[in-house]
Amino acid sequence: MKQPLGIRILRWFAALASAGMFVSIALAILDMGPHLMGGEKVTRSEWLHIAAPLVAVIGCLMASIAYGFATRKAWSRHLVMAINRVRVRARRTKCASAHDHVACHR
Repeated sequence: MKQPLGIRILRWFAALASAGMFVSIALAILDMGPHLMGGEKVTRSEWLHIAAPLVAVIGCLMASIAYGFATRKAWSRHLVMAINRVRVRARRTKCASAHDHVACHR
């Protein structure tokens, strides 16, 4: 049975988003481009310490979703919901532990 168009589009979006996230980490390691959190500039080390782990986790989840959608695995639907859960939990953790980081401004 052919996959619905929406699932095929989501599969490609997840794959491209995952690749983009890992490219952004590589660019930060190479110190290329601005480093932004919450729309404000931060230092490279702050971005790598605070944002990069979250970007890496979500990138791995996106890659897993793309694989799960492509191979029609049932668990891929649960990963879609897990991304929002990770994002919300990370935001709460950062705001509770960060003193003056701009990650809590939004």
